[in-house]
Amino acid sequence: MLNPRDGGVFAIFARIVYMVPAAVVYLVVNIARRVHRWYITGPAQSWPAAEATVNSSYQLDENQTSFSINAWDPDDNGDKYHARWAVALEYTYHAESEIYSGVYFLPRTYTEGDQASDAAQAWIRRTIVVRYNPSHPQRSLFLVGDGAPGKPHIPWLLSYRPYLTDLSLK
Repeated sequence: MLNPRDGGVFAIFARIVYMVPAAVVYLVVNIARRVHRWYITGPAQSWPAAEATVNSSYQLDENQTSFSINAWDPDDNGDKYHARWAVALEYTYHAESEIYSGVYFLPRTYTEGDQASDAAQAWIRRTIVVRYNPSHPQRSLFLVGDGAPGKPHIPWLLSYRPYLTDLSLK
């Protein structure tokens, strides 16, 4: 239903004009992220393994983007917010006589914040096995074959390499 208070026909037209190119860009970026994950996971199978400790976690509400179901509510019902929580696990590992940090996103998303927090807490202080790139030891992956609960979730809000890090703690 058109609502003149929201700009009426012009507002709907502006949303459509914005949405079409943005949807194409989003689709291309999403495909590139998945291809990159597939491309990097194959060689990572043969990378050296290192024990890592999950130190902390954080949750991202992915439905705060313009493509979420919350952004295009035609009835403007602000009371019906639909969260989509992605859970990131932060871990540290030793490689090449240095300490590095990495991030792994649990494969599942959650609609309730307490469910996401519980899922994250189940991993805190656990020891996991990660693979690191011997040429670039700051890059690591937590693979299904090494105990990961699934392929890492690719968040809508991050760059196309959310599970690779370049942080060194000397």
